[in-house]
Amino acid sequence: MTDVVLAGYNLDAEVIDELKKNSPERNDVTPETISAAYARISRDPRSATELRREAREEVEKARKSNQAIVYKMGHHSVAEHAVFNFDILNISRLAIETLEAQRLCSYTEKSQRYITMGEDFIVQPELQGFEPEVTSTFKHDFNTYRDLSAILSEYFPSSKDARQVAWQMIEANEAMGVKINDKEAFITNKLNDWAKEDARYPLPLATLGQLGLTANTRNLEKFMRETAPSPLSEVRDLGKKLFEPAFAVAPSLFLFTEPNEYHKGIGKRAKDFIEKRIKPKYADGEGIPLYLGVSDVKLIPPGENLDHKVLTALIMNHTGEPYMDAYAKVLLMPGYEKEAFMKEIFKGMNLWDDVPREFEMADLTYEMVMSASAFAQFKRHRMLTLLKMQYDPKLGYTIPESITKAGAETVFRNTMKMNEELFHKIHEKNPDAAPYVLANAHNRRILVKTNIRELYKISRLREDLHAQWDIRDKASKMSELARQVAPLSCMMLGGKHEFQKIYNHAMAHELYRWERKLEAQQRKEERQELGKEQQK
Repeated sequence: MTDVVLAGYNLDAEVIDELKKNSPERNDVTPETISAAYARISRDPRSATELRREAREEVEKARKSNQAIVYKMGHHSVAEHAVFNFDILNISRLAIETLEAQRLCSYTEKSQRYITMGEDFIVQPELQGFEPEVTSTFKHDFNTYRDLSAILSEYFPSSKDARQVAWQMIEANEAMGVKINDKEAFITNKLNDWAKEDARYPLPLATLGQLGLTANTRNLEKFMRETAPSPLSEVRDLGKKLFEPAFAVAPSLFLFTEPNEYHKGIGKRAKDFIEKRIKPKYADGEGIPLYLGVSDVKLIPPGENLDHKVLTALIMNHTGEPYMDAYAKVLLMPGYEKEAFMKEIFKGMNLWDDVPREFEMADLTYEMVMSASAFAQFKRHRMLTLLKMQYDPKLGYTIPESITKAGAETVFRNTMKMNEELFHKIHEKNPDAAPYVLANAHNRRILVKTNIRELYKISRLREDLHAQWDIRDKASKMSELARQVAPLSCMMLGGKHEFQKIYNHAMAHELYRWERKLEAQQRKEERQELGKEQQK
């Protein structure tokens, strides 16, 4: 019978300090002992419980073991058994984006959508020489935020459309078994939340936030190495402040702490080559019809049949056949048979079910333009490849519809104009620091590669009625384009609130009905021809 032993769990640092205070002779209050014990499992026949006990009793020996295994043998995964928790305070929204690009960590962030913001900003060192203008602009941004909060707090309760959406959310919740007892209180809270989340669009990217971070030693080391050459002192300082206390507790688990020339020079080498070798010789791709979709969300055509890739993987995985044999079967299947097979896979699916792992075989690549507000949500989907370009005022900014309808668009645009004028001044001196003075509303371009399985997770969460309108718009466009290139694999895409409707429609509707009718007609004609031959 399998035995499971709880080996440890997170402790608050104040509890650990109290433990050390009461037992100053102990030196085993370190996650290194867990790493050392688990590292030995592959070569030591004793139980993991015994190995942990020995590591606690001989900490220095455990550290030497870690150093040998991590440093000399290169088994860096050993460092992943040591996990740290950090409170990160007074960090700008711009720096948070760099931190949260480390995908294999866990984050919980203060949300501007639900919390009323004070005048929280710091003029970073890179903005030196512009302090009076930056401070004045930021204060104006926060004044605009407060003015919009007041205007929208009156607008949303008086909006019939907004109240109707709130009622639809109640109905969607109750359809999923979530009972809303005080419906009027639910609506009031939603209307207040929407006022806050739309009012935040003029807030600068220098606005301060806080978050809780959980990261293993290997990812902390990686963050330190990758951020050390950052042009922003805030980011460099963050890397050091994360690394130093973790290194003090678990020094044996850190191997590479300095960036090498490879990491430090990638950006410069790429930019130099583009400027010297590419731009002078090669035309831009404007006008070349490579995209599907012409809006702010474009799909790069995959160049292969994605439904075929998924179906092939399903046949291969459930029969053990070689890939090409399974692929040949898919090519020979008529369309309605492929559809029937895919519906068998989806049969019985419910709201919370993931699609099978075979759907990861089909990749989609999108070029997207989105606001900083939308990106703050989108970047939290970590199981995809996400390349972000620098914020650029040329891409414009996103104006919440509520601000236009409430008659505050002129106020909003004037604020954006002020921020952009300051951006251009700073950009001449320090282009890396200039984005601090742009706003949540300003757009950036991103390149995203995701598989269809992950797209389902994005769609379920971000197309849901409860999702914020900006990210919901982007997710809906992603799904719409995906259905164009993979109609079978993507037939169940959609938000949680409409899952049952999507499921019922997919099971009842035949995409390839025309093909079935054509085949039936062909069989009828063949029978008629055969009858004529027999009469002769």
